[in-house]
Amino acid sequence: MNRNPEWIRNIWSEFSNTRVVMMPAVLVGIYFIVGLTANTLTDFFENAWGWSLAIAGLLLFFWGAKITSEAVIAEMNNRTWSQQRLSQITPLEMTIGKLFGSSVYPWYGALISLSVALVCVFFLPEPFVKLRLMVNLILIGILTQSLTLNFSLMGVKKNRDNEKLNSGFYYIFTIIIGMFFFSVGANVMDHFIHLYFLQCGV
Repeated sequence: MNRNPEWIRNIWSEFSNTRVVMMPAVLVGIYFIVGLTANTLTDFFENAWGWSLAIAGLLLFFWGAKITSEAVIAEMNNRTWSQQRLSQITPLEMTIGKLFGSSVYPWYGALISLSVALVCVFFLPEPFVKLRLMVNLILIGILTQSLTLNFSLMGVKKNRDNEKLNSGFYYIFTIIIGMFFFSVGANVMDHFIHLYFLQCGV
């Protein structure tokens, strides 16, 4: 990662002193409001856990996927994609840099929210089910952004007339697929968890 020029470029472009502080400040404000609406400590942990997953989902599925879909298309529209392809950056470095580097700020906020959710899990019933949802959210977030990047690359490859591309179609299509996989993944994980508890006699 430290030697990946595409990753480093995205880190420097996405992060600033203001943005580093702004994301936690906004999240603290949200959790403060959640705390004000809770009647008991258990209610606070339950509400904070639900809000944490909702925030992480919005950041990964919508904001992160949108930025990822524009990572390659913006280079194509700015006529800089060919220069990057001819540079010394390897395909793996380019993929990691575009996939995780372009959406590093939404991941920053999502990881903060998921850290709060992880703390809340230990004070709530059915921790394994809640942990499963968190892991599922992370994996589907990576899958959704990967599909968005892949579809964008396919669109760039088919654009032989060098027309300006719009990432909106790839973004919306990938969001639909991502939400489908999230629903299916949740049901599959539920099935395995129930089988585990049945085998343990719980």
